Amino acid sequence: MTLRKYNRLMNRIKVSDEMQDEILRDVELKRYEDVPEVVDRPSKRASGSSHRGPLAGILAVAIVVFALLFSGFLINTLQISPLGWETDAATGETKARKKSVISIFLRNQLAEESSVADNTKSLMTSIETPVTSDGFELPVAGSTGFASVDLSVSDASGNVMKQIPAGMGFTILRDDETSSTFWIRLQDGTEGSVPSLFVLVNLPDLIPSMVYNDTNSVSSIFMSSGVALPNVTGQQLYNAKFYNPRFERDEFVMPVLFPMAKKVMKVQQNVLKDGNTLVLIEAFRPHDTQTLISTTLQQLSDSNQTVHEGLFHGSWTINWFIAKSWSNHQRGCAVDVTLARVNDVKYEKCGKYDYLNVTSYQEYEMPSQMHELSYIASPFDGPVDPNSKTAWQSVNPSPRATSGSRLLQKYFTDQGMTPLASEYWHFNDLDTRAATKANPSYGRYTLDGCYSIVPD
Repeated sequence: MTLRKYNRLMNRIKVSDEMQDEILRDVELKRYEDVPEVVDRPSKRASGSSHRGPLAGILAVAIVVFALLFSGFLINTLQISPLGWETDAATGETKARKKSVISIFLRNQLAEESSVADNTKSLMTSIETPVTSDGFELPVAGSTGFASVDLSVSDASGNVMKQIPAGMGFTILRDDETSSTFWIRLQDGTEGSVPSLFVLVNLPDLIPSMVYNDTNSVSSIFMSSGVALPNVTGQQLYNAKFYNPRFERDEFVMPVLFPMAKKVMKVQQNVLKDGNTLVLIEAFRPHDTQTLISTTLQQLSDSNQTVHEGLFHGSWTINWFIAKSWSNHQRGCAVDVTLARVNDVKYEKCGKYDYLNVTSYQEYEMPSQMHELSYIASPFDGPVDPNSKTAWQSVNPSPRATSGSRLLQKYFTDQGMTPLASEYWHFNDLDTRAATKANPSYGRYTLDGCYSIVPD
């Protein structure tokens, strides 16, 4: 009777035997013992308990999986509508959607209902998300862009029609890869082309599966040795949340230069494959905000001994923790980001396109709170040349580094980006910085809106 209920459920949501096998392999086999570098072993164990070996782990998880399958639990708990599951034979997106949702469900139930709950973090599920021909989750066409520097807007023949200042926003209508230009529409209706290299593209428009939380545009969390920065901590330092027609809701505007956006997309794809997601805390930061933080931190260091000792520790100095002039945040080739474990997802529509929305997640343990400006946030045991793509490889990790921070670093360095020695959360795209070196952004502007439209 119970087996018949389970089979009816799988038939009702049209899950093939082959897909069920894939789902069970995701849930049963991707354990801590298979990926020891990837996730933290749970730190709390019952008194007197001992570590289970690989064989015991396999048997325990297998017992729970089959106990779930041969009970009435799934049929009574898993509420998945049969509507909207039509298979797109051309893209296979529906298969990926089913597999991701059901796998996540089974993984979470194992963690909540089984006697092996201390293996919660070890259950790995691959999450798949649709990718457009542009290489992003949603098309570049219809997304918001900003001029990182003063730009010339040209007509189809290459004749310059007008100049636009750094910081001006517009709608990207198409990506002309052969000419490395975007065809854009300005707010006054003018259409023309600009070089895509110098365009800041809005990451939420292109990679909606990431979690976006620009704390500096809501309530800044900058601290130093646990001490609040006056007129910074808890303050809105700039506005970066606007109504976005693509998603029919208010959403953060968080752009980076276009070449870096392509790398971030590849990072997120690999992160999702491990059942994780990036949580973006900051991308572009206005220069005024940079100056405010730098000046305030210097004043606090001069007046507070605890803060001073956290900034001037060993080989570290205050300059490592906040740039006094311009940082790569102003140049459009840096992100502040953390890593989280996906608990639940929802597939939504943007025009005719499906996209994945992470609705529940748990952040990994990191060396410190995000935006803690002191040596305790360093991923390494000492300073590293920030202008070198490889110098970080020759230094030892900080004793405070966690498996979460090491994994986050690996995701980014695998795609050619470079960690900052003083901040585990900060990654630079030195290639993009070099490509724009002759005409860099100084960030003397704020982003004034969202100009996205629903893609065709």
